[in-house]
Amino acid sequence: MGKPKVLLAATCRWLFPARLARALADAGCGIEAICPSGHALAKTAAVIRLHPYSALASSRAFQRAIRKSRPDLIIPCDDLAAEQLRILYTRAEAFGPDADPVRNLLDRSLGPRASYPVIESRSELISVASSEGIRVPETAPVSSLAEIERWLERHGYPAVLKSNGSSGGQGVRVVTDLPGAQRAFSLLSSPPSIARTLKRGFVDRDLTLVGPLLRQRRPSLSIQKFVAGREVTCTVACWNGEIRAMLI
Repeated sequence: MGKPKVLLAATCRWLFPARLARALADAGCGIEAICPSGHALAKTAAVIRLHPYSALASSRAFQRAIRKSRPDLIIPCDDLAAEQLRILYTRAEAFGPDADPVRNLLDRSLGPRASYPVIESRSELISVASSEGIRVPETAPVSSLAEIERWLERHGYPAVLKSNGSSGGQGVRVVTDLPGAQRAFSLLSSPPSIARTLKRGFVDRDLTLVGPLLRQRRPSLSIQKFVAGREVTCTVACWNGEIRAMLI
Protein backbone atom coordinates (compact mmCIF):
# COMPACT_ATOMS: atom_id res chain seq x y z
CA MET A 1 0.00 0.00 0.00
CA GLY A 2 1.41 3.38 -1.01
CA LYS A 3 1.53 6.58 0.96
CA PRO A 4 -1.81 8.30 1.65
CA LYS A 5 -2.03 11.30 -0.66
CA VAL A 6 -3.16 14.66 0.73
CA LEU A 7 -4.12 17.69 -1.37
CA LEU A 8 -3.64 20.98 0.49
CA ALA A 9 -5.95 23.73 -0.77
CA ALA A 10 -4.93 27.35 -0.17
CA THR A 11 -6.46 30.50 -1.65
CA CYS A 12 -4.39 33.10 0.22
CA ARG A 13 -0.69 33.39 0.92
CA TRP A 14 -0.55 32.43 4.57
CA LEU A 15 2.65 30.70 5.70
CA PHE A 16 1.29 27.90 7.86
CA PRO A 17 0.23 25.58 4.97
CA ALA A 18 3.94 25.10 4.19
CA ARG A 19 4.58 24.01 7.78
CA LEU A 20 1.53 21.74 7.60
CA ALA A 21 2.90 20.18 4.40
CA ARG A 22 6.18 19.40 6.12
CA ALA A 23 4.44 17.88 9.16
CA LEU A 24 2.22 15.69 6.98
CA ALA A 25 5.18 14.60 4.85
CA ASP A 26 7.12 13.69 8.00
CA ALA A 27 4.09 11.62 9.08
CA GLY A 28 4.34 9.59 5.87
CA CYS A 29 1.91 11.34 3.52
CA GLY A 30 2.46 12.30 -0.09
CA ILE A 31 1.63 15.99 -0.44
CA GLU A 32 0.28 17.91 -3.41
CA ALA A 33 -1.09 21.44 -3.21
CA ILE A 34 -3.35 23.84 -5.07
CA CYS A 35 -2.42 27.45 -4.34
CA PRO A 36 -1.83 30.90 -5.91
CA SER A 37 1.49 31.64 -7.58
CA GLY A 38 4.24 32.72 -5.22
CA HIS A 39 2.81 30.78 -2.28
CA ALA A 40 5.13 29.40 0.41
CA LEU A 41 3.92 25.91 -0.55
CA ALA A 42 5.95 26.30 -3.75
CA LYS A 43 9.14 26.68 -1.71
CA THR A 44 9.01 23.52 0.38
CA ALA A 45 10.35 20.18 -0.79
CA ALA A 46 7.52 18.51 1.13
CA VAL A 47 5.14 19.24 -1.77
CA ILE A 48 5.72 16.84 -4.66
CA ARG A 49 3.42 18.62 -7.13
CA LEU A 50 1.72 22.02 -7.34
CA HIS A 51 -1.56 22.86 -9.05
CA PRO A 52 -2.37 26.49 -9.97
CA TYR A 53 -5.27 28.17 -8.18
CA SER A 54 -7.35 30.83 -9.96
CA ALA A 55 -9.61 33.12 -7.95
CA LEU A 56 -11.57 33.86 -11.14
CA ALA A 57 -12.15 30.18 -12.01
CA SER A 58 -11.86 28.41 -8.68
CA SER A 59 -14.20 25.50 -9.47
CA ARG A 60 -12.29 24.60 -12.63
CA ALA A 61 -8.97 24.93 -10.80
CA PHE A 62 -10.13 22.55 -8.05
CA GLN A 63 -11.55 20.12 -10.60
CA ARG A 64 -8.21 19.95 -12.44
CA ALA A 65 -6.25 19.55 -9.21
CA ILE A 66 -8.48 16.73 -7.96
CA ARG A 67 -8.42 14.92 -11.31
CA LYS A 68 -4.63 15.08 -11.55
CA SER A 69 -3.76 14.37 -7.93
CA ARG A 70 -6.53 11.84 -7.09
CA PRO A 71 -6.03 12.47 -3.36
CA ASP A 72 -7.23 10.41 -0.42
CA LEU A 73 -7.94 13.60 1.53
CA ILE A 74 -8.25 17.33 0.83
CA ILE A 75 -7.35 19.79 3.58
CA PRO A 76 -8.57 23.37 3.05
CA CYS A 77 -6.06 25.80 4.56
CA ASP A 78 -8.38 28.80 4.85
CA ASP A 79 -12.10 29.56 5.05
CA LEU A 80 -12.44 30.52 1.39
CA ALA A 81 -10.87 27.25 0.25
CA ALA A 82 -13.34 25.35 2.44
CA GLU A 83 -16.26 27.36 1.05
CA GLN A 84 -15.22 26.76 -2.55
CA LEU A 85 -14.82 23.03 -1.92
CA ARG A 86 -18.33 22.93 -0.46
CA ILE A 87 -19.60 24.64 -3.61
CA LEU A 88 -17.72 22.06 -5.68
CA TYR A 89 -19.71 19.31 -3.95
CA THR A 90 -22.89 20.72 -5.53
CA ARG A 91 -21.18 20.65 -8.95
CA ALA A 92 -19.71 17.17 -8.70
CA GLU A 93 -21.59 16.11 -11.85
CA ALA A 94 -18.82 17.90 -13.76
CA PHE A 95 -16.57 14.95 -12.88
CA GLY A 96 -18.77 12.61 -14.95
CA PRO A 97 -18.33 8.97 -13.89
CA ASP A 98 -16.09 10.14 -11.02
CA ALA A 99 -18.88 12.25 -9.47
CA ASP A 100 -19.69 9.80 -6.66
CA PRO A 101 -16.02 9.17 -5.74
CA VAL A 102 -15.47 12.95 -5.61
CA ARG A 103 -18.50 13.40 -3.35
CA ASN A 104 -17.14 10.67 -1.10
CA LEU A 105 -13.76 12.42 -1.08
CA LEU A 106 -15.37 15.72 -0.09
CA ASP A 107 -17.52 14.02 2.57
CA ARG A 108 -14.38 12.45 4.00
CA SER A 109 -12.48 15.74 3.90
CA LEU A 110 -15.13 18.30 4.89
CA GLY A 111 -17.78 16.31 6.72
CA PRO A 112 -21.29 15.45 5.48
CA ARG A 113 -23.12 17.92 3.28
CA ALA A 114 -25.91 18.14 5.87
CA SER A 115 -23.46 19.99 8.13
CA TYR A 116 -22.73 22.77 5.62
CA PRO A 117 -25.52 25.19 6.76
CA VAL A 118 -24.17 25.03 10.31
CA ILE A 119 -20.54 25.44 9.27
CA GLU A 120 -21.36 28.44 7.06
CA SER A 121 -23.28 30.37 9.73
CA ARG A 122 -21.52 31.76 12.78
CA SER A 123 -24.79 32.01 14.72
CA GLU A 124 -25.82 28.43 13.85
CA LEU A 125 -22.40 27.12 14.88
CA ILE A 126 -22.61 28.97 18.20
CA SER A 127 -26.10 27.54 18.75
CA VAL A 128 -24.85 23.98 18.19
CA ALA A 129 -21.94 24.58 20.58
CA SER A 130 -24.36 25.89 23.22
CA SER A 131 -26.57 22.80 22.85
CA GLU A 132 -23.48 20.68 23.62
CA GLY A 133 -22.93 22.51 26.90
CA ILE A 134 -20.09 24.74 25.71
CA ARG A 135 -20.01 28.26 27.17
CA VAL A 136 -20.61 30.71 24.34
CA PRO A 137 -21.44 34.43 24.10
CA GLU A 138 -25.00 35.52 23.35
CA THR A 139 -25.26 35.52 19.54
CA ALA A 140 -27.98 36.20 16.97
CA PRO A 141 -28.20 36.51 13.17
CA VAL A 142 -29.04 40.03 11.97
CA SER A 143 -30.03 41.29 8.54
CA SER A 144 -30.89 44.94 9.14
CA LEU A 145 -29.81 47.92 11.20
CA ALA A 146 -33.18 47.83 12.98
CA GLU A 147 -32.47 44.27 14.18
CA ILE A 148 -29.05 45.36 15.41
CA GLU A 149 -30.53 48.31 17.31
CA ARG A 150 -33.13 46.06 18.99
CA TRP A 151 -30.44 43.56 19.97
CA LEU A 152 -28.26 46.31 21.42
CA GLU A 153 -31.19 47.68 23.41
CA ARG A 154 -31.58 44.27 25.07
CA HIS A 155 -27.92 43.30 25.50
CA GLY A 156 -26.02 46.60 25.57
CA TYR A 157 -22.46 47.52 24.56
CA PRO A 158 -19.84 46.56 23.62
CA ALA A 159 -20.89 44.06 20.98
CA VAL A 160 -19.20 42.33 18.06
CA LEU A 161 -20.51 42.30 14.49
CA LYS A 162 -19.24 39.44 12.33
CA SER A 163 -19.76 38.53 8.69
CA ASN A 164 -20.14 34.90 7.64
CA GLY A 165 -17.42 33.52 5.41
CA SER A 166 -14.72 35.93 6.60
CA SER A 167 -11.47 34.91 8.26
CA GLY A 168 -8.36 36.32 9.85
CA GLY A 169 -10.39 38.95 11.71
CA GLN A 170 -11.21 40.79 8.48
CA GLY A 171 -14.99 40.49 8.89
CA VAL A 172 -15.16 41.45 12.56
CA ARG A 173 -15.91 44.82 14.17
CA VAL A 174 -16.27 45.67 17.87
CA VAL A 175 -18.91 48.38 18.38
CA THR A 176 -19.26 50.57 21.46
CA ASP A 177 -22.05 52.93 20.39
CA LEU A 178 -24.87 53.22 17.85
CA PRO A 179 -22.95 55.32 15.27
CA GLY A 180 -20.16 52.73 15.37
CA ALA A 181 -22.70 49.94 14.89
CA GLN A 182 -24.18 51.77 11.91
CA ARG A 183 -20.75 52.17 10.29
CA ALA A 184 -19.84 48.55 10.96
CA PHE A 185 -23.13 47.29 9.51
CA SER A 186 -22.69 49.39 6.37
CA LEU A 187 -19.14 48.11 5.88
CA LEU A 188 -19.66 44.43 6.66
CA SER A 189 -22.97 44.00 4.83
CA SER A 190 -21.73 45.53 1.56
CA PRO A 191 -19.87 43.78 -1.26
CA PRO A 192 -16.16 44.68 -1.39
CA SER A 193 -15.45 48.04 -3.00
CA ILE A 194 -13.49 48.41 -6.22
CA ALA A 195 -10.73 50.28 -4.36
CA ARG A 196 -10.41 47.57 -1.70
CA THR A 197 -10.41 44.82 -4.33
CA LEU A 198 -7.72 46.57 -6.38
CA LYS A 199 -5.57 47.20 -3.32
CA ARG A 200 -5.88 43.55 -2.25
CA GLY A 201 -5.03 42.41 -5.77
CA PHE A 202 -2.09 44.68 -6.62
CA VAL A 203 -0.54 45.24 -3.19
CA ASP A 204 -1.30 41.92 -1.46
CA ARG A 205 -1.43 39.84 -4.68
CA ASP A 206 -4.73 38.43 -3.42
CA LEU A 207 -7.60 38.10 -5.93
CA THR A 208 -10.11 36.48 -3.59
CA LEU A 209 -12.30 39.61 -3.48
CA VAL A 210 -12.76 39.73 -7.26
CA GLY A 211 -15.51 37.10 -7.26
CA PRO A 212 -17.62 38.73 -4.50
CA LEU A 213 -17.14 42.13 -6.21
CA LEU A 214 -18.37 40.85 -9.58
CA ARG A 215 -21.29 38.97 -8.02
CA GLN A 216 -22.09 41.89 -5.69
CA ARG A 217 -22.63 39.32 -2.97
CA ARG A 218 -23.72 40.68 0.40
CA PRO A 219 -22.52 38.55 3.31
CA SER A 220 -24.91 37.62 6.11
CA LEU A 221 -24.08 38.94 9.58
CA SER A 222 -24.35 37.98 13.21
CA ILE A 223 -24.04 40.03 16.39
CA GLN A 224 -22.41 38.76 19.54
CA LYS A 225 -21.95 39.88 23.12
CA PHE A 226 -18.39 41.09 23.65
CA VAL A 227 -16.35 38.96 26.05
CA ALA A 228 -13.33 40.70 27.56
CA GLY A 229 -10.16 38.67 27.72
CA ARG A 230 -7.04 37.58 25.90
CA GLU A 231 -7.37 36.79 22.21
CA VAL A 232 -6.70 33.11 21.53
CA THR A 233 -6.73 31.12 18.30
CA CYS A 234 -7.37 27.40 18.55
CA THR A 235 -6.71 24.95 15.71
CA VAL A 236 -8.32 21.53 16.04
CA ALA A 237 -7.81 18.46 13.87
CA CYS A 238 -10.75 16.03 13.84
CA TRP A 239 -11.45 12.71 12.16
CA ASN A 240 -14.94 11.17 11.99
CA GLY A 241 -16.18 13.53 14.67
CA GLU A 242 -13.34 12.85 17.12
CA ILE A 243 -10.67 15.37 18.13
CA ARG A 244 -7.23 13.99 17.28
CA ALA A 245 -5.00 17.04 17.83
CA MET A 246 -5.24 20.61 19.06
CA LEU A 247 -3.02 23.67 18.96
CA ILE A 248 -3.79 26.75 21.09
